[in-house]
Amino acid sequence: MTAMTSPKTKKAQRLYSEHEKNKPPKPKGRQTIYDDTTVQGLLQGMHQNTKNVCVLADEGTGTLNQLVTPGMSTLNSSWSGMPIKVERKTSESFTLTGQRMAFLLSIQPGPFQEYRDRKSDLAKAAGLWARTLVCGPLSTIGFRQISRHENTRSDSTQYFARIRELIEKSFESEETEYEEPSEIK
Repeated sequence: MTAMTSPKTKKAQRLYSEHEKNKPPKPKGRQTIYDDTTVQGLLQGMHQNTKNVCVLADEGTGTLNQLVTPGMSTLNSSWSGMPIKVERKTSESFTLTGQRMAFLLSIQPGPFQEYRDRKSDLAKAAGLWARTLVCGPLSTIGFRQISRHENTRSDSTQYFARIRELIEKSFESEETEYEEPSEIK
C-alpha cells in the first residue's frame, strides 16, 4: 500500500475537499471613492468592493475625456438601475446589480469649454448632459468679504451624523439580496 492510497491519506484528502467547499467568500472592501480610474477599473472595483461609489476628480478634464464619454453606455445602464453585465476574456466575468454611482468633477472654465466644443454633441447624444448638474460659481479671486458674523460649526455634528447613517445604510443594503434600486432615506 502506497502513501497516496492509504486510508489515512484518503480521509485527509476528503476532509480537505470538504473544508475547501466550505471556504467563505472573500470579504468585500469598502472603497467608495475613486479618483484616477477607467470604466473597466471602476466596474472591477465595484465588483470587488462596494457597489455604491463616487468618482471624485479635482481636475476633471482627464476624467471627462477617458471615463465619461467612452463609457457612457455602461454608465447609463447604471444610472437607469439596470444590471451591468461585464464579460471578460482573461479574468472573471460578473454582473453588477443594485449599484449607485455619482460623479463630482471639478474643472476650470477654460478646459470645460474646450471639452464642450470638442465633444458636446457626443456627450449630449450619449445622455451625459441629461444626467449632469453643471455649476459655475462666480470667481472670488481678488475679493474677500469681511463679515462680523461668527462662523459656528454647531450644525455640522448633525450633518455628519446623518451622512454616517446614510453610508451605513448603503453598506447594509449591499449585504442583503438584490432589490430594485431605491432612494436611501
